[in-house]
Amino acid sequence: MQLITKTVPGLEDLLVNELAGIGKSAEAKVINRGVCIASISDDKITALIDQSRFLTSASMIVGQGVIDENLESLQAIAREIEWEKYIPMNSTIAVRTERVGQHRFTSIDASRGVGEVVLNKLKSKGFEAKVHLNAPNYVITVDIINYNAYIGIRLAGEESLHRKWYRVYEHIASLKPTIANALLELGDLRDKETLLDPVCGGGTIPIEATLYHEDIVAVCNDVSKKAIDGARRNAVAAGVEKRIIFKNIDVKELSNRLSSKSIDLIAADPPFGIRMGSLVDSQVVVKNILGLAKQVLSEEGRLSIIYPFRDFIEAESENIGLEIRHSRKILHGDLESWIIVLAL
Repeated sequence: MQLITKTVPGLEDLLVNELAGIGKSAEAKVINRGVCIASISDDKITALIDQSRFLTSASMIVGQGVIDENLESLQAIAREIEWEKYIPMNSTIAVRTERVGQHRFTSIDASRGVGEVVLNKLKSKGFEAKVHLNAPNYVITVDIINYNAYIGIRLAGEESLHRKWYRVYEHIASLKPTIANALLELGDLRDKETLLDPVCGGGTIPIEATLYHEDIVAVCNDVSKKAIDGARRNAVAAGVEKRIIFKNIDVKELSNRLSSKSIDLIAADPPFGIRMGSLVDSQVVVKNILGLAKQVLSEEGRLSIIYPFRDFIEAESENIGLEIRHSRKILHGDLESWIIVLAL
């Protein structure tokens, strides 16, 4: 089966590697920022949906081709698809379009135009279907990258695959599990290591770590008691609460409560000070995290952090003797940010 797969822009290589691992003989290539085409055997689809750490959505490709600037060229591709094979009688549908490039139609035009073709084709075969934009039975996806168009049917429905079942408590600045797993993957978390998230919020990083690593010790800390209580509730929902140590301590005090060289990986998503709080307060927290890393990381320990201001981390880490081993720009929601991995 050929799929359009998507991830957080900037994490494409992690998704491609994961697809190859899950699909064994799967082939995947990046076709745009955050978008990959993958060929994977049908019997691996369930494993992909259930096990992926970096996938945000996947659609089975049912039609593709080269278009020009006009909507009619896109509709022509949709007309060639035998929609009755994919959409049962009396179903509801919605068309979602993502488009890159210059065209004489908008994304809304594309969704409407393809939707009309689908309904007319189904009707001509004696099938009834209706549009339901809020809660459709089937989501038809249209991905247009310049003059290449891919029409698909989304697997696993409308909701993004990054949304996890254990989120009974939603932190005000919750981190996508895809990004949490990127922090862990790029930070090279290994079995039997000790992980610390000093600003854990709803606990996404420690929870994801314990879901995918059986033999680690995870420490989940936050200065907010409300956040720690919420993180504990999420961990209970995920079934990993007994494998996580919860602490309610200010970051600047943590080094006094942890042994020297006791932590192998610090993974952190500090407040950015952009949409809430202040930039000054945010930078104080980041300085404290960098100082904490210097004091508690083991000899081969790493700090994996996400932050919008790479220059600030670069300057501060140089001041205290931490070395940047890796950095990459990602799109965190609609905000460009950096994942940076540092070591002693």
